[in-house]
Amino acid sequence: MSPAATSGLIEGGAIPSREDLVAKARDLIPLLRQRADEDEANRMVNPDTIRRIKEAGLFRILQAKRWGGYELGQQAFAEVQTALAEGDMSVGWVFGVVGLHSMHACLLDDRAAEDVWGRDTSTLIASPYMPGGVAKRVPGGFEFSGRWSYSSGCDHCDWTFLGGMVEGDPQDYRSFLLPREDAKIVDTWFTTGLAATGSQDIVVEKAFVPEYRTHKFSDGFTGNNPGRAVNDGPLFLMPFMLSSCARSPLRRSALCRRSSISSGPMRKTRSSWGVRRPKIRTPKSPWPRPPPGSPK
Repeated sequence: MSPAATSGLIEGGAIPSREDLVAKARDLIPLLRQRADEDEANRMVNPDTIRRIKEAGLFRILQAKRWGGYELGQQAFAEVQTALAEGDMSVGWVFGVVGLHSMHACLLDDRAAEDVWGRDTSTLIASPYMPGGVAKRVPGGFEFSGRWSYSSGCDHCDWTFLGGMVEGDPQDYRSFLLPREDAKIVDTWFTTGLAATGSQDIVVEKAFVPEYRTHKFSDGFTGNNPGRAVNDGPLFLMPFMLSSCARSPLRRSALCRRSSISSGPMRKTRSSWGVRRPKIRTPKSPWPRPPPGSPK
């Protein structure tokens, strides 16, 4: 294990339980609600909020133990995201996007994790994975260029995953891991909903990406990930794309739960069978009914 890897473990090396992490997330709900309007106006989550989520260890849920993480699995991750979304949906969204990348980085060659977490195991990684880039093969890796939209939480991340195609091979679709200095953030996120996610555009111009900091999406489906050589826990046996694709319905579920909470309690008019609902009257059709016995 890298000497830097142990710096992310909590005192005594204990792994917190799922219940403890959910409780920490729920403790943040009042603060998230208090800051929600200001964050929407600023078009990004308050950096102090991200700091508090880091200190609570929530971004480590899917991170490999050898790099200071907990490897707790998808249930803990989902429950924490849902709790954060009860405070502010934008915070839940950013957590769901950025938090998954800790798992993804552990599927690459371990040198990639060393680049990201060698000095600080709390470093965060953004995305998106859409194939907005083109990679040209050069000695040792690729020359990578492109433009991407919807990079949620990118202002809080020192690294980013970006999707792209290898030039000359239409079947070679990969994610490329780049440091922030190679990926320019373009301020384009002006919207009326989820404004605090800060889902800006990213532009890359002829950045060099070593081969070991790329990941074939086909390997994410089949499980032939280079990181399996050192990260062999059950979490990393799951096809990564299943975890990635699960983020979208999970975020929508969290949004529905947050909306139901925001709408307030139901009217307290009840019958012995439960909530009394208004009778729905079906409007009469303007068309005459066919006579009895006519063919339908």
